[in-house]
Amino acid sequence: MRAFWLVLVAIVVLGAGGLGVFFAGGNRARVSAGPGVAGETATVRIPVQGMTCAVCAASVRKALESVEGVWHTEVNLERREARVQYGEAKVSPQQLVAAINGLGYEAGLPVPDEAPR
Repeated sequence: MRAFWLVLVAIVVLGAGGLGVFFAGGNRARVSAGPGVAGETATVRIPVQGMTCAVCAASVRKALESVEGVWHTEVNLERREARVQYGEAKVSPQQLVAAINGLGYEAGLPVPDEAPR
């Protein structure tokens, strides 16, 4: 039972859509409350080519966060990648790639993010 509590991490997300609470363990989480969000969430890392400055990274982050179903986005200019947490019932990795490519950058294949950073 103790291991269960060590793996289970409660995260409270305050965002534009309201309050959502979910419990994370690994790269998937079960949503227990949120504004119209139910089901599984996943986290992927997406390589992004063509970013050269902080404005580029901010544009990629803003585009990803505008996709319905995206919970959280981190864009790392140095590693040239985006880390995106999203609701699997609302959005697909292909839609995330399309949002990046729509800006003129080149998104690589999304890779499941197994370890929290």
